[in-house]
Amino acid sequence: MSRYAPLFFLFIISFFILSCKGNEVKKNIYEYKGVEIPVKKVICMSTTQVACIDCLGADSVIVGVSGSQYISNPKIIEGIKKGLIKDVGYEASLNYEMIISLKPDVVFAYSIQGGNNSYIEKMQQFGIKVIIINEYLDATPLGKLDYLKTFAQLLKCPDKADSVISHVSAKYNDLKNLASNEPKVKVLMNAPWKDVWYIPGGKNNISILVHDAGGEIVGSVGDNVNSFAYGIEKVFVLGQEAEFWLNPGHYNTLNEILIDNPLFGSIPSFKEKKVFNNNLRSTPGGGNDFWETGIIEPHLILEDLIRILHPDLLPEGEFHYYKKLN
Repeated sequence: MSRYAPLFFLFIISFFILSCKGNEVKKNIYEYKGVEIPVKKVICMSTTQVACIDCLGADSVIVGVSGSQYISNPKIIEGIKKGLIKDVGYEASLNYEMIISLKPDVVFAYSIQGGNNSYIEKMQQFGIKVIIINEYLDATPLGKLDYLKTFAQLLKCPDKADSVISHVSAKYNDLKNLASNEPKVKVLMNAPWKDVWYIPGGKNNISILVHDAGGEIVGSVGDNVNSFAYGIEKVFVLGQEAEFWLNPGHYNTLNEILIDNPLFGSIPSFKEKKVFNNNLRSTPGGGNDFWETGIIEPHLILEDLIRILHPDLLPEGEFHYYKKLN
């Protein structure tokens, strides 16, 4: 890697931060110099970026990804198998020589507040152009979808993004209106991690989806985006009033939950077999398409949730991202 350093330090260090809010892109990509548009070769550090680019019909520009085992997109998986797309590694152990050799027009990255983002700075030092896409910070389902505009500007296909956003938004709002007059069904959310049970705040993305589907998460704090840490005993008590249990971590069967903690067998939603997980479309390596393609299909996630919480509203059809645990 060191033999490349003298050459690349001669380039102007390029670092771009883009963010979206509502229906408006705060920064227009055309304002930034040094990026030739449309971009022809990109590296994606997040699976959501892969989904956005593929949605715009531009998956051929992806030459590198991070964590190939977590990717669900069949075209990208095939490209990886054929060696056309390279796995560049993870933040702390990136293959910088490979990234340099791929000569990307831009690397799409993400930053974690309070986390180790030194890999971004290191790519800067090599003159690699980086755009940070922190879509996970946007709490609203349709707000996340708006990040398509950023990619569309770079790929020079704004009409495609507008068309997808318009279609998905209309479908989402129709479904939201369908469930708007239904009584709110109480929902137990997630599962404990190392004896801590995280419950999303009321303004969290998943809480908004559940609310729009006619549900209410027990233990959720109304005006907060962040998740709150509870002890297992506290959530166990809260769970007594929940009719459904959603997103119980990595579990695929009720028996797996019971083996980990027999106490959960007395939770009403468990006894009634009303436990649903969002891992219907999982990869052998531990990936979950809910967190990939789900960013551009919030209407299908909402449809699943309505089908779970208020099945009479959608008596026909199949689940897209959820499955019932047996």
